[in-house]
Amino acid sequence: MNHELIVNIILLTVICLGVFAIIREIVCWYWKINKGILLQEKILEQLIEINKDNKNEIAEKFLHKWVTDPDTTIDIDKL
Repeated sequence: MNHELIVNIILLTVICLGVFAIIREIVCWYWKINKGILLQEKILEQLIEINKDNKNEIAEKFLHKWVTDPDTTIDIDKL
């Protein structure tokens, strides 16, 4: 009887997890959560690319100012 109780508890747990997974997918589909996450990932990729370009421009400005006058201090925020 003890073995049967353990099997029933495990079976009930697996069934509950399965039902939870199915309901979760339905809720995510209804509220378009998965689509929103995909859009945010695309936006993040584009922002990373834009940021790479800006970092290169800032580095070029910094090097130009430093090469022309290495004794001056350069405020990065004003570049």
